[in-house]
Amino acid sequence: MVHGAPPTPPSHPKVRVLSTQQALAYQRLRKYTPRNLFSVSDLTVQLGTQSFSTMVRHGGMTLIVLAALLLLSLKTCAFSSSIELRTSPNRRLSAFASPSFRNSRLSASGAGAEEDVSDLGLTLDDLNAPLPPEFFSGLETSGYESTSRLADVDDGGCAWSESSDEVEAVLTIPGLRGQPSACLALEVAETTVSVTAFGRVVWSCILRGECQPEGNGATVFEAEDGPGMVPVIRLSLRKKDPSQRWGGFIDQIGEDSI
Repeated sequence: MVHGAPPTPPSHPKVRVLSTQQALAYQRLRKYTPRNLFSVSDLTVQLGTQSFSTMVRHGGMTLIVLAALLLLSLKTCAFSSSIELRTSPNRRLSAFASPSFRNSRLSASGAGAEEDVSDLGLTLDDLNAPLPPEFFSGLETSGYESTSRLADVDDGGCAWSESSDEVEAVLTIPGLRGQPSACLALEVAETTVSVTAFGRVVWSCILRGECQPEGNGATVFEAEDGPGMVPVIRLSLRKKDPSQRWGGFIDQIGEDSI
C-alpha cells in the first residue's frame, strides 16, 4: 500500500453564523427576491448544531439591512393580528353592521319598555264599552247576497242596504222567471219573509235580525216586471232593535223556494 500525503481538505467559503430570525428572514428574501440579486457563492449558515448550504448575495451588509426591514414588517403584522384577536367578535361585526341592523337591535332592546299613559284617564272598561248608539245613527251599509238554496250558486239576486232603523232589499229571484208581478204578494213575520204567487209560497228566507211586521209603515212592498221576465221585488222592514246591526238580509233560504 502506498501511503501518500493526506488529502487536502476542500476549501470552504467564508462561514457566517446567523441567528434563527436572520436565517428565516434570509429564506423569505430568497423566496420573493429575483435570482439575479444573488451570486453563486456558497455559504454555510450554522443554526445551533445544524448547518446548511445556501446562496447569498455579495455584500453581507445589504443582506442584513433587508433582513432587518423584513423582521420589522413581520413584527408589525404580528402586532396587528394580536390586536384583532383580542377584539371581541361582536364588536368587530358591529363596526361593519348597517345602520338599519343597528337600529333594529336598538328597537328590539327597547321593545319591553313601558309607557305611562295614566294622564289619559282610560281604563280597560272604557276600551271594552260598546259604542254609543249615536255612532251608528248615520252609518249605512250595503251588499249583495244569493237567493238560491244551492250553496255553490251565487246569483247575487238580493241587493240589501241597512241603516240604523230599517233594512231595505231588492229581490231579483231567477226562480220566479215568467211570473207576473201583479200576482206576487209578501208575507212578513218577525224573523221570516215569504213571497207568494197566486197565494202559494214560491220563495222564503230567514232574516238576519228581528223586524216589526205590524204598525204604520213597518213593511213596504212593491213588485214590478223586470228585464228577462224576472219580476223585481222591493221591500223595506223596520228593525225591532235599532241598536242591532244585521250585516245583511238573508240568513237562510227556505226549503219551499223554487
